[in-house]
Parts: sequence; C-alpha cells; structure tokens
Amino acid sequence: MKTRRIIVKMREGHALSDLLSSDKITFKAEALGQFEGDENANSHLDPFSKKNDIPEKEHYNAPFYHKLGKMDKETYRTFKIDCANEEEFRKVMDSCENQKGKVELLYEDGLIYLHAPPPNDPEFIKTQRKIYDQLGVEECWDFVRGTSQIVGVIDTGVLTTHPDIAQNLWKRGTQVGYTYPNSQRMEDTAGHGTPVAGIIGGIGNNGIGIVGAAPEALVQMHKLFLRGTEEFMSQAQTAINTAKQDKIRIMNCSFGIESSFRNTDAEREFQRCINSLSDTILFVFSSGNGTDNDLNRIDISTTFLNELPNVLKVGALDGNNQKASYSNFGRDVVYAYGDIMSTNNTNSYAMFHHTSAAAPQVSGICALLMSAFPHVPVQKIRNAILMTANHENDRVNAIGALKLLQQQESIFV
Repeated sequence: MKTRRIIVKMREGHALSDLLSSDKITFKAEALGQFEGDENANSHLDPFSKKNDIPEKEHYNAPFYHKLGKMDKETYRTFKIDCANEEEFRKVMDSCENQKGKVELLYEDGLIYLHAPPPNDPEFIKTQRKIYDQLGVEECWDFVRGTSQIVGVIDTGVLTTHPDIAQNLWKRGTQVGYTYPNSQRMEDTAGHGTPVAGIIGGIGNNGIGIVGAAPEALVQMHKLFLRGTEEFMSQAQTAINTAKQDKIRIMNCSFGIESSFRNTDAEREFQRCINSLSDTILFVFSSGNGTDNDLNRIDISTTFLNELPNVLKVGALDGNNQKASYSNFGRDVVYAYGDIMSTNNTNSYAMFHHTSAAAPQVSGICALLMSAFPHVPVQKIRNAILMTANHENDRVNAIGALKLLQQQESIFV
C-alpha cells in the first residue's frame, strides 16, 4: 500500500500528543510548517520524539506563538501524519474522529503531480533567441534583467553545480534552497527541476549554454516529489509557507492536482493557503497536458485553478505559434513555448517540453517586471501580463507588459 497522509489541525489549547497516544507509535507525525525565531522549532516539528524536553502543549504558551497572526497560528497547529498501511490509517482516523472536540479540521491529504516527463532529447538545438524575441524578453533586457528578484520554485530539486545556474541559486550560508524533509539532498534525481531553474534564471554572458528569461534573478528551489512524479499537497503548503517568510513574490508551480482529490478538504485547504497570499505572492502554474489532437485535454476554467485570483495559468504554444494540441486551455490562460532548450541534470543541455517548460518562461518575465517595478502590487503585475497578451494566440508579451506598467506608474526604467 502507498503511504497515506492525514492532516489534523488542532483546536486552540489542544496538542496532537493529547489526541494520539505516544505508546507504540508506528506512524510518522510532523508539523505542517516551521517558522523562523521559534525557540521550540525542533521539538514542534517532531512532536512525538523522545528527545523532546519541552511538552508539545508548552509550545502554545511560548511568546513566539502568541506573536503569530491567525493564519500562521493555524498552520502551527496543523500536523501531517503518514500511515504505512490501512490498519494504521484507520486507527489514526478513528482516534481523531472520536475526539472531535480537540480537532478543528481532519482530512486525508491529496496529491499533486508533475506536468511533464524529464527531458529526453540530448541534442543541443538553439531555439532560445527566437523564443525570447517572440515573447518580448530580449527587448526587456535593454532595461532590466531581474536583479534583486527571487523566484521560488516547487519542483524536484536542482543540479547545484551546473555552470549555468549555480551562481543564481538562492543560498543561506551553505544551504541551497530547501529540501523536504531536511535530510534529503538537493540534487535533482528526476531531471525536472533543473531545466525549470535554467529557464527562469540561467546565467547570461558566461560564454556557455543557455540564458534564463531573468538572467540576474535568483532561484529559490523547494525540493519536493521525493515519491517520483507525485507528492502530497501538504508538502507544497509547507514550501509556500517557507517562501512567504523569505518574502518571495513569485512561485513557479509546474505541477497539477491529482483529479481524484478534486473538491476535497485537501484541495480546499491548498486553495486557501494560496489565496491567503493573494496580495504578496504571484503564483505561476502550468495549465497541464492532455495528449495530442485534443484527446484528454481539459478546460481548466473548471479546475481548482479557477478559484485562485493570484495565479497566472500558463499553456504551451508549438513551433508554429499555435496553441499546442496537448495543452490544457481555459479562461485567462496565457501562453509561452512548450519546447525550449535548458539546463539538465547531467551538467549539460537538452530540450525541455510541454506546459512545465512554458510556466517558468512566464515566471522569469514576472521577475523582470517586478525588478523594474519593485513596489507595484503583484496583482498589478498579473493584470499587465493578461492585458498585453497577444490577441490571436494569448502569447505573453513581456515588453508590452513593461510599457503598460511604465504608463500606469509614470516611471521610465
């Protein structure tokens, strides 16, 4: 049986260790989020650890907890419980349901999944310049290149030594980005996160390889998808909460929601997490892929993305500037290219494909615009991209968005 995850949000004044007996624990419990400045961070992350000197209940009496806002307090009281088999899953669920007075919210976690396979084309096909010209990116570089912007990326990790991205990876000391759990290495074993990072922030003017859409922006990698091509939604929530504390304003999400978890508590909590940041983070989601010739493509106006006002939804164009036959579509979807050269996890370069490749092109463009207009609200950046998209194929127009913001802000950059 696959691991099943239960999400439990405790009511104010109650601890998870009150709810579940610590005797003979076989499941794994972990806090949904960690916060800088928390004096009880290690013990709160693993509430059942025998190494904890401070009882979990005392965490909620600490000055740090009382300084948190409402949403952060709820996150702090929320835990992920991983169950290895059906018997364990039922035992934990029954225990929680039988003590509902202590529980504010209880549900089985949903799944997100990657929107593209790892790159498999090893040939070095120089297509970038044509793509950037059609997206208006090169014209933007006359004014701005993404300096001072950090783009969060939720993906499979990154090859930290790749010469075209190593310099532009966000670091804290020797730590590169974030891994979940922290014991994991950042290296990209799936080959998905490295090309995404290169498309956003590949270094320019180093004489080799490719150039990212925002060549002077930093990429803050949040490594998920340790389970192959799927991961729990709550892991993405943890990554988003971490990025919020670092004041990240752009998050690239080249993944989708597993359809069997539509309209569940897991999806609604994921939406709530994103919508709570509608004034601070602009999320860039790939629209997702069906198969060629309109088979299994979907109108994403009916999916969870339609309930997210602070999201740019990105579909893919083909080499003829037509909407790709595999790309999901819908209202307010903008388009970039579904085939682009990028970095790969073998320290080389390859074509990266589908809507997973299109989304980071738009994330890089967002970094350019935010670098030019650092004090403009994220919703205004989003609206500028939507308003200036090509009227024939909804292709993003970076220079058009830049000029519109210049007019609106009466600023020349």
